[in-house]
Amino acid sequence: MNVKNYILIGIIIIAIGGFYISQNLQEPQTDMGQYSKNQGERILEVQLEVSAPYSTAKLLVSSQGTIDYEAEAPSTKIEKYADSKKITEQQFNELAGLIVENNFWAYNKSYFEDNLFDATTYILNVKSVSDYQPELADAKVYSVSCYGRCPEKIIEIINMVRELWNKDILEFGL
Repeated sequence: MNVKNYILIGIIIIAIGGFYISQNLQEPQTDMGQYSKNQGERILEVQLEVSAPYSTAKLLVSSQGTIDYEAEAPSTKIEKYADSKKITEQQFNELAGLIVENNFWAYNKSYFEDNLFDATTYILNVKSVSDYQPELADAKVYSVSCYGRCPEKIIEIINMVRELWNKDILEFGL
């Protein structure tokens, strides 16, 4: 065999080895939330805040499988109320998948309709860590706030949080 044949065989072996390795690399599985291939983010928590003129409510959906709810309406004499429920990993991953699919991080941080008085504000907070810096200490929160108007894709996410909760959310307004 001449040198050209050895080089050709070497290139073929390297190509086959590289293909094999790339096909067998798998994304690590974890119970710490949904991975976003598009954003390079792993979602840890999703929080929905509902601030009506006379009440506030918060829903915190955790990748650990819980939804925690807190609400109060002091001016109407409704004391602080708390509740919680469990959800499955699949349910959380569906929510996280919708957030990724709807490209949540590309939306403006605030949507505000000037002509409204005493409307409800919805704030959606997504806590995530980067796949490249997965330490929980590096977690960051991206928020989108809607007063009056809100992009349809953000409303879809809000509605999915409501569906996961599947109970009333305190919202007292005019």
